[in-house]
Amino acid sequence: MNKQAKNSMIYLIGAFGAAVLGFINTPMLTRTISTAEYAQYGNLTSFGTLLMSLTYLGLDEAFMRFYHERKESIGRFIIRCLFTPVLLSVVIGIALIEPNGILSNIIFGQKQNTQILVLCGVYVLLMIIQRLTMLTVRMEENAWNYVAAELMTKLGFIAVVVLALIKRGSVTLGIIEMALICGYLIAIMINAIAVFPVIKKNGIGLEHSKWYLIQYGYPFAISNTLIYFVPMLERVVMRETIGLSDLGVYTSAQIFGTVINLFAVSLNSVWLPYVYRTDIHAENFKKIFYSIGVCAVYFSLGMLAVTIACRRWFILILGEAFSQAYIIAPAVLFGSCMTMVMNIYSIGINLSNKTKYHLLTPVIQCVISVSLLLILGPRLRLAGVGIANMASLFGSRVAKIILGLRECNTQRNMTKVWLLLAISLFCACLSCISYNSVLMDIILGIFLLLVGTASCYAEIRFILHSMIRK
Repeated sequence: MNKQAKNSMIYLIGAFGAAVLGFINTPMLTRTISTAEYAQYGNLTSFGTLLMSLTYLGLDEAFMRFYHERKESIGRFIIRCLFTPVLLSVVIGIALIEPNGILSNIIFGQKQNTQILVLCGVYVLLMIIQRLTMLTVRMEENAWNYVAAELMTKLGFIAVVVLALIKRGSVTLGIIEMALICGYLIAIMINAIAVFPVIKKNGIGLEHSKWYLIQYGYPFAISNTLIYFVPMLERVVMRETIGLSDLGVYTSAQIFGTVINLFAVSLNSVWLPYVYRTDIHAENFKKIFYSIGVCAVYFSLGMLAVTIACRRWFILILGEAFSQAYIIAPAVLFGSCMTMVMNIYSIGINLSNKTKYHLLTPVIQCVISVSLLLILGPRLRLAGVGIANMASLFGSRVAKIILGLRECNTQRNMTKVWLLLAISLFCACLSCISYNSVLMDIILGIFLLLVGTASCYAEIRFILHSMIRK
């Protein structure tokens, strides 16, 4: 695990670097373009992300799953997985410039000129290509190359915007599109440095048909689309039950999940390549699998404890107008923690190729969340929103973990994990209800730290020993 430990640190550095660049990027744009143009920029990036997920048909996930089980060369495998998404993106790009401007109105809220629409099509096409080159680098476990490409994507964008400001004194939507295109081109060129040396490397597995790959991957495409729409539906329900002001406070509280999300991305970047190239039936893997998950639970308990105990001070960074966000800060962080633990323990779904189970997660989340928001939102306001959010994420993530464990069959007793997750849910819910008591926050924080440390000591020691072992 020594290599995985080093890569984890590199990915974590990259994630924090990307977060810092994102923090620079947002105020730079909000101070140079109108709110209408910024809304169009947001719609453009959202449309690009959604379109990439749909046009890939899950072939990007199939690419990762069968990367070490393919028969053909890496280059041929890349082309096979890229052909359909690229073809679909070209078709959609042509549809963008049709005379009636139907898609243009959906994306930008108005009909745009041909130049803007062509740039939009190029942007989506490069997103699709960049995605697969990033995955190739990731599966080859070339962490430095991956991080460099990720950071240069953002730096390239910022550089073009700054140059435009220096030369023109203003930024338009077209310039923003060119900045996005520049960033992705730079990333593709950086990835090419790592991809070309291995492009002729053959595999030792089976040659899976395109239809087999799509059958494996299409549930991911549907699930990712649902995951994109469920939060939008939740916000609509919140707007009607607690009002726009509290909805704004809830949105601002999402910052409390940032650290967990950064850590989860870094962990996942190492975890997936490691699992896909490892014999999952080996006893050592079963112990690592269980212990990594326990360590993720412990990290979650620690972050939740600190957030509950110190939330009144953390909230100062948001300003007075959003001070009530401290009520649901633990709830937001708990949701991110559950997703991180789920990503580890549900890997059996991918390994067994039963990817249809991924469709259950957003459906369960939506049903529980909307139901509880309608019941608790009008009565408990932000506290009710927090409880609904936690209950929906807990229920949907636990269901997926159970399915993943059933398929992976590591023959480990998971009682400790279930108890710790239940305790963390109870404490987070209690903190939402008793948000006026500083003493209760401190007691809950100390309790979570003591329980987590006492319960997870053996697994933490095992993982640390594995990470430093040559």
